[in-house]
Amino acid sequence: METDTLAWDVDLVHDMFNERDANLILSISLSSSRLCDDDNSVFWNTLWKLSVPPKVKDLLWRATTNCLPTKSRLRSRHMPVKTICPVSKVTDETIYHCLVDWSFAKACWQQLAAGVNLTAVCSFANWFATILQQADGEKRRLIAMTCWEIWKHRNELVWSDKSPTVASVAHLAQALLADWTRAQDSTFNPTIAFLTDELQLIALQG
Repeated sequence: METDTLAWDVDLVHDMFNERDANLILSISLSSSRLCDDDNSVFWNTLWKLSVPPKVKDLLWRATTNCLPTKSRLRSRHMPVKTICPVSKVTDETIYHCLVDWSFAKACWQQLAAGVNLTAVCSFANWFATILQQADGEKRRLIAMTCWEIWKHRNELVWSDKSPTVASVAHLAQALLADWTRAQDSTFNPTIAFLTDELQLIALQG
């Protein structure tokens, strides 16, 4: 994104995303995707400085800029799909609904017990901005990873008919964050027990 001109960096978007997602992102007006407060630079700086995998930052960026391909977002881009949530089947699938307000997502946040506010807000962007203001560094990281796991499990349920569990989301969010953190430590020397745990984690993901 070119912040001075509020225009997409087309080449960069195509480099980062597949053709379908790139076209969807480029069709979105940036003027409608900005946060509504005056602290945008603080928000974005905090988001990009989160010590989490790049793919998680990318997901959060797409969610806060209203670029995740939920049913409601696809319909707004004139795609012939029903807006109803394919999982809950009771309300439209917005990004906020998918990552926060869906009953399964709520259960995940309650399991996390990180003091996550689940009261209604106008958008995922505002909800996440509040999270960044209220949570400390470690909670921010775990909340970011939980968003990643909820979205991943939603896709597995929709496209592969795999039934997620709250326990698996909570476990994978914490385990993947711990693994990524260790991978950034050049002094870390894995033990046999650690490698055994890694094999179990891979089996769980499969």
